[in-house]
Amino acid sequence: MIRDNPSPGNYEELGDLLMDDGRIPQAREAFDKPSPPVPILRTPFYRRADCAIQMGDFAAALPDLERVVAKESDYDFQRAAGLLAHAYANTGQKEKAEALFRRVTTTSTLSETYLNFAELLASEQRAGEAREWAQKILDKKTNDAELPAAAGTAVVSSSERPPEAPARAVDLDIHRMALTPRLTISVVAP
Repeated sequence: MIRDNPSPGNYEELGDLLMDDGRIPQAREAFDKPSPPVPILRTPFYRRADCAIQMGDFAAALPDLERVVAKESDYDFQRAAGLLAHAYANTGQKEKAEALFRRVTTTSTLSETYLNFAELLASEQRAGEAREWAQKILDKKTNDAELPAAAGTAVVSSSERPPEAPARAVDLDIHRMALTPRLTISVVAP
C-alpha cells in the first residue's frame, strides 16, 4: 500500500502498527518518512519522539516533543508534556524537568508521569519525595493497563516481600522493556 501511495498518513499508520508490534526502530523510521513529517500534524512527531524515548535516545525526542507541546500543551492528556519532562531529565536538564513535571502533575494523573517524576527525584537523592510520588501511584490502585507497555509495567505485589518485612509493606517494582530494573521504591504503610 505504501509503495502505491507514500503519503504521510500511510507512513503514520505503518508506524503505529510497527509500534503495536513492538518493532520500535522500524516504527521510528516510518515516522521519519516522508522526511520530515508534515509540520501541521502533531501525531507523527509525538509518536517518533515516543519511539526515540523507548530506544533511550532522549536527545532526539526533545525537538519533536517541544514542537508538539508548544502547539498543544495538553496533547494526549498531557502525556506529551510528561514525556518532554522525562526527556529533559534524561538529558541533564533536571531543573527544567522538575519545573515541567510540577506543572503537568497539577492536572495530570498519569501513573507514567508520576513514575518518571519519582525517578528524577530518586536520581537526585530525594528519596522521601520520590516515595511520595510512588505512593500516589499505589493510592490510585494502578493496574498494568494504565501504563503503556513500552513505557514500563508497574507490578504491585505484597506476596513477594521477605518474611521479615512488615505485613503492610508494598513493593513497587518498575521494569523497562528488557526487564532491566528502572526504579524500585518500597513504601511501608503506617
